[in-house]
Amino acid sequence: SPASCTGTPITNQSCVYVFQPEQSIQAESGILSGMQQFTSGSDTYIYTNTTNSGSAVFAFNITTAGTYKLEARVNSNNDGGTNSFYVGLDTEAPLNNNYYAFDAQIIDGFIWDEVNRRGNGGTVSQYDPMIFNLSVGSHAFTFYGKEPNTWLDQIRLVPATGDTTAPSAPTGVSVN
Repeated sequence: SPASCTGTPITNQSCVYVFQPEQSIQAESGILSGMQQFTSGSDTYIYTNTTNSGSAVFAFNITTAGTYKLEARVNSNNDGGTNSFYVGLDTEAPLNNNYYAFDAQIIDGFIWDEVNRRGNGGTVSQYDPMIFNLSVGSHAFTFYGKEPNTWLDQIRLVPATGDTTAPSAPTGVSVN
C-alpha cells in the first residue's frame, strides 16, 4: 500500500508490502533505513556497514493463526565477526539487546538458515529455531544490523512443525 505502489522495490515513494507466509521475499523489498544494497551476480542483498545500525522491516499478513518460524538466506562471508542481526517481532525492542540476536551459520556463500535467538543463552542460541505464535492479522519482523557486512538476501515465514512451544516474552532482560 498505497494502491499506487508498483514494481519491486519502490525507491521513490513510501510503500508498504504485506507478504504471505511461505513466500520468499527479497530483502531489498523491505522498508529499509540505513541499510546498504549491493548486487553480486544475480543476488541483490542488504547489509549494514556500521555496527548496531540500520534496519529492514517486513510486514506479513497471517490468515491462519499458528506457530511459525522465520528463515533467512544469509551470507556471513565465513567470518564469525560478521554473522548476526537483531530480529524483533511487532513491538519488540531488540536493537542492542543480545537476547534478540540471530547468529547465522558461519559459511562463505548464501544459505538458508532458520532464524534463532540467543535468549538467555549467551553466545549460544537458546531458541534454535525461534518459534513465533502469530495471531490472524498483520505482523512485522524487523532485522536490525548488528555486525557489519552480514548479508541478508531473502526471508520467508513458514509454518513450524515438531516442537511448537514458543518462548514467553522476556522479563528483566538487560541490554548487553
